[in-house]
Amino acid sequence: MYHTILKNNTPVIAKKITFDQMLFLFGVFMKQFYLLPSGSLQIGDIFMLCSFFCYFIIRRQGRLWINKEDCWFFYYFLCISFINGVYALIYLYIGFLKSTLYYLFNMMILMVFAVYVQGENSSEFLGRLRKVLQFSLLTQALIYLFGIGKWYASSRYEGTFNDPNQYGVFIFFSVLIIYLIGCRFGQKNWYWILIGFLLVLPSASTGMLVGFLAFFVTFLFVNNYKKHPIKAMFFCGIGLVILLLAVGVMTGYIEIPSNIQELSVFKRFMAKIEDFSDASSTEGVVTDRGWSRILEAPEYFLFGAGEGKHDRFGSNLEIHSSILGPLFYYGVIPFLFFCCWCWQKVRRTKTEVKCVYIALLAESFFLVNTRQPMFWMILALGGIFLAKNDEIKA
Repeated sequence: MYHTILKNNTPVIAKKITFDQMLFLFGVFMKQFYLLPSGSLQIGDIFMLCSFFCYFIIRRQGRLWINKEDCWFFYYFLCISFINGVYALIYLYIGFLKSTLYYLFNMMILMVFAVYVQGENSSEFLGRLRKVLQFSLLTQALIYLFGIGKWYASSRYEGTFNDPNQYGVFIFFSVLIIYLIGCRFGQKNWYWILIGFLLVLPSASTGMLVGFLAFFVTFLFVNNYKKHPIKAMFFCGIGLVILLLAVGVMTGYIEIPSNIQELSVFKRFMAKIEDFSDASSTEGVVTDRGWSRILEAPEYFLFGAGEGKHDRFGSNLEIHSSILGPLFYYGVIPFLFFCCWCWQKVRRTKTEVKCVYIALLAESFFLVNTRQPMFWMILALGGIFLAKNDEIKA
């Protein structure tokens, strides 16, 4: 299948995908199968790395480069390497270097991904990537329906992953990328979003529910405000009613049917609400998310604490946040590099995809996504092709 790209009203026929791109796409599909312990390279990661080596080492004879627009990320990586290296020497603990390796892996994936979505066959590659992720959602749906997937503590579904949150993140990120590429091709995505939402529910992941909620609300408002302000205000009114209903449920004025109360996702959601509302609880959200060290040692916001040896702060938990974590681990200056890179990528995106990045921000505030290549791919997509004016017809 070919896609016609119109540049300056001149049609250009995209080329077929290459062998290294096929490796990358196969790696994306295999990301859903966790065959090794968490924290180690999975089979999907290995294929994506093979794609990097095939392109830069074999096809480009070892000529590596960083795109100009990705320099902020490179500066961020240099700061990470330095800070983790210093703490590794101070504590004689190699775990700090492991965190650096996670970033190195993702930088390599970013480099090759940037090449693929800017090349002559970018439309063909993006079309295949979208189909791979759609097939991945169908695969997870079949695994769930046939009862093959795993469960965590018999209450939270984790599918082919090692953790319910890993499962939820893959589904959520797949939906966001499908939507992004679909917007580029002018194709509707709502049934894929619905499939993804239904697949996430058994995981009972509050982070994913927050992400989907942010996506739906911002999509309805942003895409209707300019053309249909009355409709946008109507959706806001519906959102307010839902909020009031939620308050009524939490305060006990509205009683939920018992069959809904027994759902794992409802129990976990209500537990999180109670944690937020009970500031004195030692089991509150601050402790649950590993945020207590932020309050106890805010001075690390200046120069960074390094990402590793978490027991220094009285807990083995890492900071469950892709926003607060990097700020605490590496300090304000490297974090500004990270923010500059993200802002450069998303600031010129079209209105119809703003909901993706608001949803990603909402979800990332509560979970660690910086080790997931799909997290960086979503951010990279905003700056690489969504801001361009070239018309693509599928």
